[in-house]
Amino acid sequence: MRAPLVVGADGLHSTVARRVAVRVYNHHPQLTCVYYSDWSGLGDVRASFHARTGQLILVWPTNDGLTCIYVGWPRREFPRVRTDLDRSFHTTLDLVPGLRDTVASGHREQRFVGTADLPNQYRTSVGPGWALLGDAGHHKDPSTGMGIADAFLSADLLAEAIHSTHAGRPVDDALGDYQRQRDQLTANGFELALSTARLAPLSNGLTAFYRAAAAQPEVVERIFGVLGGSVPIRDVYSAPNIASVLAQANS
Repeated sequence: MRAPLVVGADGLHSTVARRVAVRVYNHHPQLTCVYYSDWSGLGDVRASFHARTGQLILVWPTNDGLTCIYVGWPRREFPRVRTDLDRSFHTTLDLVPGLRDTVASGHREQRFVGTADLPNQYRTSVGPGWALLGDAGHHKDPSTGMGIADAFLSADLLAEAIHSTHAGRPVDDALGDYQRQRDQLTANGFELALSTARLAPLSNGLTAFYRAAAAQPEVVERIFGVLGGSVPIRDVYSAPNIASVLAQANS
C-alpha cells in the first residue's frame, strides 16, 4: 500500500522509525525499572505520589473500581527485583505507612507488568512522506505519568500540521513546525521526568514546598494536573508560585 504520508504511531520500537533510520537526539539512558498492576476492593483510595530515595510509589484510581499501584526502582536493581517480584513489590509498599495493609485488603486483578526498557530521548520525527507520533518520536521515563498526555498533544499538533497542507502550505514547512512545537511544549516535562526518575533525595526547597502544598488542596490539584498533562509545569514549579505556596503556609 502507498500513501502520501505514513504516520508511525507504533511505539518506542517503531517499525517506521527503524525503516527510515531516524536520528536520536537528546538521549539519556534508562534510569528506572518499574512494575505495576491493578487491584480491586481498595475502597476510596485517592491518587498519591510517594517519592523516596531510591524508590517511587504511585497510587492511581482508574476505571471499573480498580486502583493501579506502580513501584519504581533504580535501573541497576532490575535483576534483583524480578528474581522475587512479589516480595520486592510489597516490601517497598512498607515505605508508605498503611499502604501495604491497604493493598493486602484488596485483590490483584491481573499479572504484574514491568520493564527496564525506559530510555529518555527524542527522534527526528518528520521526513519525506513520513512522520512519527507519540512514543515513536519522543519517549521518557513514566515516573511522572506524562507520556500519554504528551502523545495526545503531539497527535493534535500533527493533525493540525497535516490539515494545513490541504490549504496549500508546503508539507515540509508544516511537518517541520510540528516537530519544533512538540519539542518546545514537552521540554519542561522531559526535564521533570529525568529529575524524578533519578530517585534522588528531594532538595530542602522542594521538601518544604510539598509539605506546604499538602495543606492547600488547590495546590495539590495543580501538582496532579502537571502529572496528568493538563496544567503547565510553570504554573506550579516557577519560583514565584513556590514562594507563594510557602508564604501562605507561613501566614
